Order: sequence, then structure tokens, then C-alpha cells
Amino acid sequence: MVFALAAGAALLLLFAWRLVAVYRGLRGLNAAIDAAFALLRASLRQRHHELPRLLGACRHHLGADNERVLRVLRARAAVDAASGDGDVVALGAAERGLRAALRELYELVDTQPELCTDPEFVRLRARIAALDRAIWDDGEVYNDRASVNNIRIRIAPLGPIVGRCGFHVAPLLELPSDRIPP
Repeated sequence: MVFALAAGAALLLLFAWRLVAVYRGLRGLNAAIDAAFALLRASLRQRHHELPRLLGACRHHLGADNERVLRVLRARAAVDAASGDGDVVALGAAERGLRAALRELYELVDTQPELCTDPEFVRLRARIAALDRAIWDDGEVYNDRASVNNIRIRIAPLGPIVGRCGFHVAPLLELPSDRIPP
């Protein structure tokens, strides 16, 4: 009888220890996802501040009411809104729209030799391309951490309890595979 009680108590302690370990692991993963998204948001914010400078150089050569410049501005605002809301799905869609708008703008810019040789424009274009690579890398880090979180949630013991503790599957960021050209 005493042995059965001791064995039951040991099993209960083992179960509680395992539950606490799962909880701490998931909390750590959530913190890692938040940190990765914060890093991504910082790169997005840097590009957000660089784009007006690039567009200013374009406007000087292309005119103030160029539709392609306005498309980039609208897409930039959509990325900023999705990033600020923390909406990963909307961020992926907005990012695809921004890249498409920038590609269209660069197609027009490439026909303007005086703009393509402007040192400030060339520097800003290279900076935007570098930030694009950083955003891509930060997005991959976010997706890696979100994937690990999602797998752990699916295999966690007592799945319904995990959901009640506030742990949920994290959406993956779908960035376009094409990069912004330098």
C-alpha cells in the first residue's frame, strides 16, 4: 500500500515536472518568435525610412505625380500597417505588393540614364537592396522559430491544456522568392 502510494506520488511529480518543462519550453519559443519578429520589424522600419529618400530622388527626375512612385508609397504604407499590427499573413501580402511596385519603378528608372548615374540614387538603391536581404533573412529566422513552435505545440502532451495556456500555432511569413534588385 505504501509502495503504491509512493509510486503514484512519484508518477504525479514526474507528470507535473514534465508539464512545467513543456510550459517553459513553449514560453521560451514564444519569446524567441517575438524576438525574431521584433528584429524583422526593425529591418522593415529601416527600409520604411529609406524609401522616401529613394522616391525623392526619383521624383526629382521623373516628376512628382508619377503613378509608379505613388504605388510604392501606398505599398510602403500597407507594409507599415501590417508590421505595426503584427499581422504576419497581411505582412507577406503587403511585402509582395511593395516588391512588385518597386520592380515597376526600377523598370522605369532604368530608362533614365541621368538617374541611374546619380550617386545618391545608386547608394539608396543599394541600401534598399541590402535591407531587402536583411528582411529576407529575418523572415527566415522568424519562420524557423515559428515552425519549431508549431511542431512542439502539435506534439505537446495535453494539447487542449496547451491551448488554454495561451500557446497557439504561429502563422508563417510568406515572403516572395524574388529579391529587390540592387
